[in-house]
Amino acid sequence: MKKQVLQPVFKQGLRPTFQQIRQAAKTINGQPITRQEIAKLSGLTLGEVYVVEIGGWSSERNVQTVLRIFNALTGQRLTMNDIRERRAVPVL
Repeated sequence: MKKQVLQPVFKQGLRPTFQQIRQAAKTINGQPITRQEIAKLSGLTLGEVYVVEIGGWSSERNVQTVLRIFNALTGQRLTMNDIRERRAVPVL
């Protein structure tokens, strides 16, 4: 059975932040998903996960890592195009 990505209603024209999606989502077992859980499973710090959640300056690698963990926990297929535009840190 294919799960659909949650599409809560937000301000017209704006995609939701990852934080809004995470707070509305549940794991495959029906449990809420915490920032701490994503940080622990991803190997990122809580701060790094929070920056991704709010759409702040973050590396594409961190965004992809957080989304991969979220998708594994929920069975969804959330991509970077589904969340509010993030600002990637330029690679020097």
